[in-house]
Amino acid sequence: MIGASLVLILTATLVSFRTARNRARGWAGRGHLHSRPVYHGSYAALCTMLAAILLWSGWLLLENGVIARLVIDGLPAGFA
Repeated sequence: MIGASLVLILTATLVSFRTARNRARGWAGRGHLHSRPVYHGSYAALCTMLAAILLWSGWLLLENGVIARLVIDGLPAGFA
């Protein structure tokens, strides 16, 4: 499960990099950009990766408690 999550995070990071870089290349053709397109892509990739890792690590810390609470709440009254 952890391996699949990391692959998903890396894929999202790569997609955001390429999308932002390509959009910046399009803007560069119309005028002057302050930064190079690769910097725009790197910034988008960094933001995507940091947000995903923060959410993922938060879920890993809270996962056991959340799942246990959902299971306990789903049991009949006499069981819990």
